[in-house]
Amino acid sequence: DFFTVPRAKPDATTLYVSPPFTTSRGVYSINVGRAILGIGGEFAGVVTATLEPEYFDVILRSVHYAPNMNTFLAHGDGWQFLSVPEFPGTQGVNLNHPEAVFTSHMRSGQVATVRSGTLRMTGAERMQAMYTMEPADLHMDKPLVIAVGRELSDIYQPWLRQTQLYAAMYLLLAAAACGAL
Repeated sequence: DFFTVPRAKPDATTLYVSPPFTTSRGVYSINVGRAILGIGGEFAGVVTATLEPEYFDVILRSVHYAPNMNTFLAHGDGWQFLSVPEFPGTQGVNLNHPEAVFTSHMRSGQVATVRSGTLRMTGAERMQAMYTMEPADLHMDKPLVIAVGRELSDIYQPWLRQTQLYAAMYLLLAAAACGAL
């Protein structure tokens, strides 16, 4: 795709983003490239760069402030490129199916969304904050999507504990008041 797509629609101003693929070295990567046009505007080649997972690993880990968080980076067509921490068997999974949080985000047309739903891969109920990276000056043919998520039970746990504490304090106060009366 990193060669055939620019050749089919050559445009020197477009940054072509390939779907993730396994390189000859066995590394799951994404290629970005620009078409090179000849004097007459015809396709003359492509210049590409390979984006490997370790370039993004530190950035994706930097937002993990609590247990049970995950981040992922996906191609705009839904192919998961990288997940931190890695869920076995999820690399290369297509997240773009009708009920998916990813699909809901992409259909919204918004750059940033926060959505909740059950993840098909893990079955966990999670809240995901998603951001579509598509800088205007790069003229990308496909965006990259970054997401940060956490299980809903972990998000609501402190609130539940506080509510239980307030309820216990109210019952204790009510019992003391009844005893005083």
